[in-house]
Amino acid sequence: MRREVPVVVIVLVLAFWSSACRHRYFPDRDAAVKYLGEHQQDLEGITEAWAAGLPAHPSMFCNFSPDNYRWGGTFIRKGSDGFAVEAGSKKAKLATLEAAINWAGAPPEAFAHWVDVTTRNKIYCIQDGSDATVEIMLAGSDWSPYGFRYAPKGDAQGLETLAFYARQGGMDNSDRRMEPVSGRWFYFEAKR
Repeated sequence: MRREVPVVVIVLVLAFWSSACRHRYFPDRDAAVKYLGEHQQDLEGITEAWAAGLPAHPSMFCNFSPDNYRWGGTFIRKGSDGFAVEAGSKKAKLATLEAAINWAGAPPEAFAHWVDVTTRNKIYCIQDGSDATVEIMLAGSDWSPYGFRYAPKGDAQGLETLAFYARQGGMDNSDRRMEPVSGRWFYFEAKR
């Protein structure tokens, strides 16, 4: 005898699966924009420093979770027996985070700075964007990238680039949405 699974059970399982796969720290645009409003001065300082190259950093830094990072093209992941590092086809197993940071070519003080800044400010990744802009993906962007793009002060070209893409609804078909928030800040949600 064949038993049918009730539709309600299927809907509940799908709803749970959907929410479990979506680990956004800020549940929606309004929550993210509210956070920006409450921390705009700090986030602006971070993005201006990033744009100026201070302190030293690669084109991308990600703080996936404690002891799991990306420094440019190098991934650093904590395992049960130390740290696995990977940059393209090059891989290594190292005993300590310090050894992994060294292998990645990251200055230890700069690495520590970006770990601290991203942890305190709910930043998943910070990276160079188009025309010298800066992109901040907020915490929980592993499944569904979202966050802000910023045009540094004095960068008219970067601001126009972001405004252009916002009028198009996003960048190069990589976004589901992009819109101005305030001043030099633009909110985005990327396709996954």
